[in-house]
Amino acid sequence: MNWHMLIALIIAHLLADFPLQTDYIYTLKVRGNWGIIPHVLVHVVVTAFLLATPLHYWPLLLGIFVSHYLIDWLKLHLPCPNPVRAFLLDQAMHLVTLTGFALWMPSVQVIIPPHILLLLFPYALIPALLVFHSIRKSSHQRGLSPANCRTLARLAGFPLLITLLFLRGG
Repeated sequence: MNWHMLIALIIAHLLADFPLQTDYIYTLKVRGNWGIIPHVLVHVVVTAFLLATPLHYWPLLLGIFVSHYLIDWLKLHLPCPNPVRAFLLDQAMHLVTLTGFALWMPSVQVIIPPHILLLLFPYALIPALLVFHSIRKSSHQRGLSPANCRTLARLAGFPLLITLLFLRGG
């Protein structure tokens, strides 16, 4: 298994799913099948950004597109009545898929060094945890409001994005 690649895929997923998923993209996504595509394209672009030679790994990028589309399509058409379980199931399905890609294509080269990715990984979790808190909040009515959590999730992700841009460029 290519652990370096798996960590990069998870960071790309967390960035695309939380700070880079705007209210507009979210609204498109929940409206129907075509609305999922812009969200999935963000995932592909963020993943490609972390790869040393993205076009060389087009099967991986296509796999990310198809698998993420299918998972989000299932979430749209087979909704879970419990929002906390739905969130956890969705993220678990994405994690299993990303792990499968790391097993399938272990030779993929990531541009960010492993020790830097390991340092960034916990920070990439912050937006996801804030969104999870907002989902729990809407179920249990305590803590920060869901809107404030989503805004904080976006803000928390931007320093990480700037760091990755800097590392990619230098």
